[in-house]
Amino acid sequence: MRRNRHFRMGDVMMVCDVSLGYLQKYIKVLEETEYIIHTNKNKRPYSNREYTLYNYTGVAAPRVVPEGLYDENINETHVLYEERIVHLPENLPEILESMKSNDAATKVELCKASGVTRKKLNDWWNVIEKLGVVKDRFQEVVNKKLVDVYIFDSSRVREIIKELKAGAYKEEDKELRSLWMH
Repeated sequence: MRRNRHFRMGDVMMVCDVSLGYLQKYIKVLEETEYIIHTNKNKRPYSNREYTLYNYTGVAAPRVVPEGLYDENINETHVLYEERIVHLPENLPEILESMKSNDAATKVELCKASGVTRKKLNDWWNVIEKLGVVKDRFQEVVNKKLVDVYIFDSSRVREIIKELKAGAYKEEDKELRSLWMH
């Protein structure tokens, strides 16, 4: 693009040895940030579309980043995508955090550590078991009563917390709804 200010997408594909799908996404971001402009008015197939390099800022090619496009030549990020708002399910992150810090615990101990009621913990318990957090359980005598002690998979707990924070919880998503609804 720097060498030939007027170019076709097919030319770039041949020189850079990249797939059409990848290049289409990259070209689209470059167009949105006005680094290149589409010069021919008719809508040809992508490989025959003609472009002109409009905004040349330096030798380093701009990179696509989660927010949009980063240009290290001018040390600037062109924000194209809105900040993602992540919704966390009520009480589940607190329960998982308390499991992360304990290898094994009773439900009463989990309630105290996470600050949730026994009812809230029981509401999430089926989901927690389906997620593969509980590895095993055994019974122990506490205050002359037989109670269940649960053993947790701490690496699985960390994975789930990471996914939740990345936005895996979408109550409105039909495919995930069955997982998060209790």
